[in-house]
Amino acid sequence: MTYLFHPKAWQILEGDIRRCLINRFPFGIIYYKKENQIIILAVMQLNRKPDYWTSRI
Repeated sequence: MTYLFHPKAWQILEGDIRRCLINRFPFGIIYYKKENQIIILAVMQLNRKPDYWTSRI
């Protein structure tokens, strides 16, 4: 859960939205930081519908 302690360490996808890759599984967490909160937009399987989360912005 590195994204909780170092939220700016991960790849920027669009604007302030970032993707944290999970090491053991082909999943990613799409999130952004808002003031003192981490807002999770999606937990996604990386090899299926990679842009489905964009409607959640």
